Amino acid sequence: MMTPPNLFSSPINVRAPELPLNLLLNFREQVFGNILTSRLYSWAQLISIILSIALMVAIIYLYRENKKLEHHPRVPRRGPSEKFKSKNVVKDLWVNILSKVQRGGEQDLAFAIIEADKLIDTILKSSGFSGDTMADRMKRINPSQLAALDDLWEAHKIRNYIVHTPGYKVTPELAKNVLRNYEKVLKELEAI
Repeated sequence: MMTPPNLFSSPINVRAPELPLNLLLNFREQVFGNILTSRLYSWAQLISIILSIALMVAIIYLYRENKKLEHHPRVPRRGPSEKFKSKNVVKDLWVNILSKVQRGGEQDLAFAIIEADKLIDTILKSSGFSGDTMADRMKRINPSQLAALDDLWEAHKIRNYIVHTPGYKVTPELAKNVLRNYEKVLKELEAI
């Protein structure tokens, strides 16, 4: 009689599958084995540690400086620059704008509003208010910096209607109200 083979008596050579990390580490050892133990590798490690520390210090420094700027923003000075004050240019330009209103033509009224807006914008720029457009500059003004800020917004909106809406009619009453708002701003900025 023949006895069945004992399945448990012979050792079976089963190899566990290698994990991807083990494969990667084995590959690294085979390719870079000599380099990893060399002095070059030690110097590279030292340099990377120094650079990492320097970058961390720079990041912390820039973060702190940014926080300081958020808490202490640069507040522009009030009023026009010395260039405008010394030459009395603003008053002359303002008189010229008002003379266009006196003529009373619709085109003169529209030009008077556009020129008044440009005059205020130039003063805001020279006073240190930053931004790409006049609206950007006005957004950065706090009402505590300019009490007539709402009046300026109303006048600027009318100017935008004139410039961007074909056929927009400017009446003498509208022009006088808009210029009155611009005049409030110019007086508050001590430009006239």
